[in-house]
Amino acid sequence: MANSNKQPSFNKYYINREISWLSFNARVLQEAADPAVPLLERVKFLGIFSNNLDEFFRVRVGTLQRMVHAGIKGKTAIGGSPKKILKDIHDVVIDHRKRFDEVFRNVIQELESHGIFMIDEHQLNSHQEKFVNEYFKHEVRPRLVPIMLDELPEFHKNVLEVLRQPVEDGQVTIGRAKITLTYPARFMLAAAMNPCPCG
Repeated sequence: MANSNKQPSFNKYYINREISWLSFNARVLQEAADPAVPLLERVKFLGIFSNNLDEFFRVRVGTLQRMVHAGIKGKTAIGGSPKKILKDIHDVVIDHRKRFDEVFRNVIQELESHGIFMIDEHQLNSHQEKFVNEYFKHEVRPRLVPIMLDELPEFHKNVLEVLRQPVEDGQVTIGRAKITLTYPARFMLAAAMNPCPCG
């Protein structure tokens, strides 16, 4: 008699959520590659794709790496061991990056055909260099606020959790007396700790 308590093979019926998320992000890249989409919208989709991938590695891949370092090796109901999932992610992302580079080159060429050029600091003439320096001095630098936390383990988890939204989203939401306000909050977070438990 068959064992009625036998668990189904999740790998057979489900796609790992991390690979599924990468498939979603690939759909964003498809929008960037679609010539029917307005050109500047395609540029935005390229930015969204890259930003999504950065957050994916920061949060989801980081979690899987911590699981590997913790010695978690067994298969899970989400599609395999953490080490295997990381390998699958690597293979998928390599393909996506190749496709991104191709789409990016095409978009840049189309922008140039409309008189829009992307240049770096080495390609600026003296007038442009002066403008960029003044813009940075008066518009950018005042908004760059470093936050430095020393002895990180001494901070309560709830304190660090409050920093999650501004670090990940670049904005902070404050609610008071049934009123919710959202402000830009782009900053650089630098944290340090003493590796020696002796203090």
